[in-house]
Amino acid sequence: MPFVFELTAMFQAHAAKCIQEVIKEKFDHFTNASGRKQMPGLDTLIFLRLVFLLFPASDYRHPVVTPTLTFMLSVLSKARPTDRPSFACGLFLASLLTESLHLSKRFAPELINFLTSIFYVACDKLPSDMYPLPPCKGGNFLVPTKPSSGQINKLKLSDVTSVKSMDDTFKTQCLNSACVITLKLVNLNANLVSASEIFEPLAKVLKHVNHEKIHEGVSEKIREIESVYTTKIESAKKEGGAVIRPAKPV
Repeated sequence: MPFVFELTAMFQAHAAKCIQEVIKEKFDHFTNASGRKQMPGLDTLIFLRLVFLLFPASDYRHPVVTPTLTFMLSVLSKARPTDRPSFACGLFLASLLTESLHLSKRFAPELINFLTSIFYVACDKLPSDMYPLPPCKGGNFLVPTKPSSGQINKLKLSDVTSVKSMDDTFKTQCLNSACVITLKLVNLNANLVSASEIFEPLAKVLKHVNHEKIHEGVSEKIREIESVYTTKIESAKKEGGAVIRPAKPV
């Protein structure tokens, strides 16, 4: 890896052009694929991670990072996870995006929509008038069969290529990762004027998660998310004053 970093620093223009061509190729393959959109494979995830190691993610616009973010957000907005590899892949993309957003201070509605869908499929019962946000079509994919306790391990990259079924341990790891990412996003976007409207669908879904079935650590994180949402976002909305017309045209 240090050798690749040195080559990129020595030949920045050529490195950027090569990475752009690979991103374009993968984006075209994802967009033009027939049938239901699928999460990318392990090779693509490693390549995306390499992009953020070689190029600065803090720039609001970058000739390599910006197209990469567009590709990743497009995947989360169109591909629907239904099994162990796709859920692991989606959360890995969400983690990479959150790391980048924290540096560039961007707002990514596709990422929040994806996390809302993760919690949606972790609810065993939902009101009849509550519908999932596309591309999610509902289901109980991440509802554990029984509560658990103890240490929660992180998701492994090997889960992206695993052929195992989704057991309670994997479901708990997914929910724990989603909670950690969501908490970072809530804190990151709490100062947005429309933060209350942005996170309202997510907050509604969290209220229907059955805490009797999930891990106690995940339950605590969900309550922490709800607490931050209430104290930082809802309270700020109530305290906000009226909109005042500026004295001079902006």
